[in-house]
Amino acid sequence: MKGGVVFFNLILLALVFLAGCGSFPGSSSNPKIRMAFFVEQEPHRGEPVVDMKILRSNPRTVTVAARPVLELGKGTLDAAVLREGADGVLIFELYFTSQGALLFQELTSRYKQQRLYVVVAQPGEEKKLESRCLGVWFVQDATNVRVIQFTPDAEQEEAIAMVEGINKEVR
Repeated sequence: MKGGVVFFNLILLALVFLAGCGSFPGSSSNPKIRMAFFVEQEPHRGEPVVDMKILRSNPRTVTVAARPVLELGKGTLDAAVLREGADGVLIFELYFTSQGALLFQELTSRYKQQRLYVVVAQPGEEKKLESRCLGVWFVQDATNVRVIQFTPDAEQEEAIAMVEGINKEVR
């Protein structure tokens, strides 16, 4: 029963995420990659929330706001980069435009001491957009930065495809 609820909530999260992103230009048979931040939210506080599964290797469920708090793409991102750290762990970097850095600073001012989940929606096997959590950013204080880094919850080939898709969208 619980597995069915989680599956339903993931479907709902995907639908809400896509609705929040607006319509895609062109045909629906050619969906594009999207990226957004969702904030962790306690249930029963008056805000619409959904359950989201995170950590593919050791899955657990968190409750997030139903709508993204910041959508990333053209105008907010300059580029995405994937590199390998000194310890061999992949590092996913998001380079903000000046407008994106300002929006991220506003976001981190508003959500201090909370987790922001980086969610990516990309074409799946049937060319429908499938969304999932790629990483987590814990907001300690208001942050005025042009680049953020996190460890992606993805295999190297999958992360490379995401970076290429994001860079294609922002150019």
